[in-house]
Amino acid sequence: MKNEYEYIESSVSIQGENFFKLDCVEEVFTRIAVKDVFAIAYLFSPDFIRIKDYIFVADFFNRYGKKTASLSEHLKKVKRLEKTYNGDRLKIEKAINSWSIHDFFCSEFGLKNLNEEYIERFGNILVEHWRTRVKTAFPDRDIVVELGYEIMGELGLTITVYQR
Repeated sequence: MKNEYEYIESSVSIQGENFFKLDCVEEVFTRIAVKDVFAIAYLFSPDFIRIKDYIFVADFFNRYGKKTASLSEHLKKVKRLEKTYNGDRLKIEKAINSWSIHDFFCSEFGLKNLNEEYIERFGNILVEHWRTRVKTAFPDRDIVVELGYEIMGELGLTITVYQR
């Protein structure tokens, strides 16, 4: 006889916690504005940009060095990156696309309550969502989303995106 019941737990579940997850979400949402919910959701599905043969997290690229917005400014920035990294696509993409997960929690409250296990789980959740995002956005490219420590000089646990 076929099993008629299967419970598929979310990757976002907090194991060992005994509460209804949506109740917790509702409690958090009563404390923030609706626009803040979109800001949090954006973190799990950021904008990406392709310039020449490079793939970048758009916000990271735009903020790198001098802020840029126009195509001509973007192309100049890529040219500078190519010069700095001798045209090495891997190094260029990692230089832009590496981000410290710890930096996200660097408020006074966050530093007092930094739980490494939760930071790592949060990083893994971001990886899962970013992989889905890049696979959808760039189905013909072999793009890696990974976690590591101190990638490209970032502090602590770091997420990065690059092409193989």
